[in-house]
Amino acid sequence: MDVSIGELAKIIVKVVNYKDRIAFNSSKLDSTPRKLLYVTILETLGWKYRIEPENGVQWTYGGYLENGNSIKK
Repeated sequence: MDVSIGELAKIIVKVVNYKDRIAFNSSKLDSTPRKLLYVTILETLGWKYRIEPENGVQWTYGGYLENGNSIKK
């Protein structure tokens, strides 16, 4: 599964119902353009991702809303 930072930002905006504008300044790139998790070995063992990015963000955000006050900082 390959998701760009822009795509992930759009998913988060949708899930958390963020109403403001998000702006990207692509003229100030300061890291590698792509970072991928190397999962080839896991795939040979039968692993495959099961949760789509939007579902994962919803699950994570839901857990935060339910348990946010108990998270240690």
